[in-house]
Amino acid sequence: MFRYLILLSIFSLFLFGDRLSENIEKAQKIVFISFGNIGTEKSYIEVPFMDCSKECDEVDRVKIPLEASYLSKIATDIEKEVLAGKFDFIYTKGDKLIFQNIEERFFSPPFVGDGLDFYNYNELVNNYINSSDYQSAIRNILLKSLPMRLTIKSNRPLSKSLQERLLAKSYLIYLYIDTLDGEVRAIQSRKDGGFSLKIDIDLILKMAIFKYIPEKGILAPYGIFDGASLNIETTENLKALYALNYFDSQYQEIPKSSEVRRAFFTKLRESFKEALSEIVDKIVDIDDFKIHSPVLRFIGKNRVLYQQIGDDEFLRVNAPVYFQYLNQSGELVDFGWGRVEEPKMKFDKNSSITYTKVKLIGGKYPYRKVVYTSLADWSGYLFGIAGGVGSYGITHNEKKVASISSYPISLNLALDLGYLTNWTPLTNLLVNLSLFTESNSISLVGSNHIAQLGLNSLYGFDADIEYRYYLRGSLYVSGIGGIVGRYGEYDIVYFNQVEDNPPVFGDGTLYITSYQLKAGGKLGLALSPNLELFGEFGYSLPIYEDSSIKKGSVKVDTSYFQEDKFGYEGIMELKMGLLLHYDLFQEDIYQILDQARDIL
Repeated sequence: MFRYLILLSIFSLFLFGDRLSENIEKAQKIVFISFGNIGTEKSYIEVPFMDCSKECDEVDRVKIPLEASYLSKIATDIEKEVLAGKFDFIYTKGDKLIFQNIEERFFSPPFVGDGLDFYNYNELVNNYINSSDYQSAIRNILLKSLPMRLTIKSNRPLSKSLQERLLAKSYLIYLYIDTLDGEVRAIQSRKDGGFSLKIDIDLILKMAIFKYIPEKGILAPYGIFDGASLNIETTENLKALYALNYFDSQYQEIPKSSEVRRAFFTKLRESFKEALSEIVDKIVDIDDFKIHSPVLRFIGKNRVLYQQIGDDEFLRVNAPVYFQYLNQSGELVDFGWGRVEEPKMKFDKNSSITYTKVKLIGGKYPYRKVVYTSLADWSGYLFGIAGGVGSYGITHNEKKVASISSYPISLNLALDLGYLTNWTPLTNLLVNLSLFTESNSISLVGSNHIAQLGLNSLYGFDADIEYRYYLRGSLYVSGIGGIVGRYGEYDIVYFNQVEDNPPVFGDGTLYITSYQLKAGGKLGLALSPNLELFGEFGYSLPIYEDSSIKKGSVKVDTSYFQEDKFGYEGIMELKMGLLLHYDLFQEDIYQILDQARDIL
């Protein structure tokens, strides 16, 4: 009996130890190692200097130095801002590799690679980073920093094979600048006679990535990402004022070359960050760089999962995540998606939340499987279109004079307040904004001195707050309340009739402005984070109205026809529509539709 207990314990240790290793490996962040040196095609850029006080004539050529040491310092600082947090980040300073308070020195000769074309620079970097001394420093810093970098801690020492697999999630990057043409203009102000600078220079930023292969001890080329325009454009005043040459000047005289260079480098840091962020946005969509976090617990009744990742991966309230499970072949298989209800706040010392709480919305949870989550691209903005039918009336002197069957159509924008504010109490709240117009058919009710009434145009806006509650899976109901503004323009034929005399007709244009309070409900189906279908019922009551008639070609006495007391009755509408995430068209639409179909 005792022997069987020992065997069972060994088997359990093997089973759960293996699962822990899988979780540690899948959840571990990618580490990026910054090479520290930035390559440039030229050691300077030369552009024409235009005097635009009259005809924009070229008066000089300005040389702007692209010093690798200065650019490398800017690059390292901005790499920390853009990459650190989402990924682990090791940077180079002089002859040291640094991760937080851990340093590793290497003794390779100083790297010099200024003024080389990209092909030759890339070959030079490849040879340098694969020298034995540099490789030794890379391995040492990765191993020394590994206990601090583990997303999931282990009470037992990591096996050598697991360490090697974790080290394989390491990449080295370097940046390179291709130069393009540009120009500098000195624009003279008509306001005070002075000058301002307009610098317009395009530099193309590239990022080369090398993947660390620990078993071979090499950094192998992984990919090159480029196309991000590092645009250096500076004007200190509004462009509209520049078009008129009417602005407050920066300089009393035409600026000197030194002032051009100073303005260039002032703008460089901001433009560099924008360009690098654009490249990082591209690489985070690659499977190798997506963050996977194991699900630690699942409560089936509430369809709630608990996981390890949190705000240090830029996870926000209401952020959508995709779910995968690990099949027998060790591959991740998609099975659904959800939204973050309470993110773990790693840097909030007062927070009691230790795990991220996620609501499973689409898909069925696969029990007895190792489940992971990965972050979805999300902005918090949804665009859409809706159409439907409505019914309401027009009143004159508080008496109904026309019944209207309407066919509204609207363009919609939904703002996810929970995500945009990153505040848990707003998890289920959205702000909906829409612009609408409608066609309709009008039936007159009674005489009331109106002979004809027809719609010329109608448009308006709708702003409301929506509280959303998911019933089961991707089906949700919402309560909505807000304000509606409506502006209608109608062709009207009216008449006066005194006693038994024949009626006298006049024509004109009727204008009605109305502001209304709205309440209603919505039933929706979220097919994926990027696609929703919904039906909406709403009823609105006027709170303020104004009207007037502009008389037409036939003018008659209107003493019997009070023209300034038109308005609307309560308006009832039923609409159907769809909402799309604004990044939808940057992705493969068929892939998104396939996701929705699989979830259904």
